[in-house]
Amino acid sequence: VTLLAMRVRASANLSDSAARMVNVLAERLIPVWSPEGWSEPRLTRNPAWAFADAVRARYGGDFADSELDLDGLLYLAGLFDSRGDRFDGRFDTEQSLWDGLGKIGQVCRSGPVRQGNLIRLIRDQHIEAPAQVFGMANMTDFSVDYVMHDDRTADAVKITYWDETRDYSETTITCQLPDDTADNPQEVTLFGCTNYEQAWREGMYLAASNRERRQMVSWTTGLEGHIPTFGDLVIINHDLMGAGQQFGGIVEAVDGAVLTLSSDIEVEGEWYCILRDRYGEPSAPLPIEAVAPNRVRVMDTLPYIETDTSREPTHYLIGQGAKVSWPVKVTAISPEADNKITIAGCIESEFVHTVDKGVLPPPPPEIKPPPPGLVINN
Repeated sequence: VTLLAMRVRASANLSDSAARMVNVLAERLIPVWSPEGWSEPRLTRNPAWAFADAVRARYGGDFADSELDLDGLLYLAGLFDSRGDRFDGRFDTEQSLWDGLGKIGQVCRSGPVRQGNLIRLIRDQHIEAPAQVFGMANMTDFSVDYVMHDDRTADAVKITYWDETRDYSETTITCQLPDDTADNPQEVTLFGCTNYEQAWREGMYLAASNRERRQMVSWTTGLEGHIPTFGDLVIINHDLMGAGQQFGGIVEAVDGAVLTLSSDIEVEGEWYCILRDRYGEPSAPLPIEAVAPNRVRVMDTLPYIETDTSREPTHYLIGQGAKVSWPVKVTAISPEADNKITIAGCIESEFVHTVDKGVLPPPPPEIKPPPPGLVINN
């Protein structure tokens, strides 16, 4: 805790609010972690180490290192440095630890997550490899909700931040997607953001999320529901998503390149299948042709198919054309019983993670008050 002592001349203009009418440029010194251990306190503006300090410090959560995902923070710290993401906020009012961690993460599209005994900082970012595969063989109670656009839907985002190039004055910018309007913007305050480019990137990300992530899905599964975590990418396949053009189940037998499926399917034309191995990893989409109502021939190199009946069988996802499966960003995992877990998420959009790579527009003009003594004559 830093205490600032001041001597102020007593006058009729002195009031209780005068104590808050003080501006100070301060730099924080906090420890930084590496595999060799914690450093001495040093200057840093990295959100990952601000997050770690809030969790570990006596004035924060006072948690032990064993309850912090240090390897994950080290990875994110390098990512934030490469992007120029910084957190320059100062907490001067009492609030809960979780609210404070959420504000730190907001400036770098991240959020705090309690996973088991670990406190983690999870960033919403592009993910190449899905964490798990879910089809009709390991899903129940599947539902899909389409959030439709209406007159109240935000079509842009207004970001308020404190611009370091303008004496940290409060600045508002409008982040508008290409070929879209800005008639009903959502207003967001980025506490701790002092950089115009960072504010613009996060505003464009939020605007893209509002527009693109409007298909919400949820389902119930078994123990494999413990594999993904908040923010992970999974792929799903269900007939409700494909209007009769998606099928899922388990492979009951294999004969050369011919697979015997657990259910009958009808495939005519261009169809593909994805096979999930014993570790939950999906294969690439493989072209198939029908041999019998419940048998298909794979027209490509066949991956390993589990034949040991004491192990988890190979799962298949089948779809027409490019719609073999749907990518889902996990937003909630709710254990309901030992073998029953509900997962919720949204259909992922690659555009959300690439929209901030466009051309940075010029910042808005700075409007300053007229100098003292200026007289304007008509």
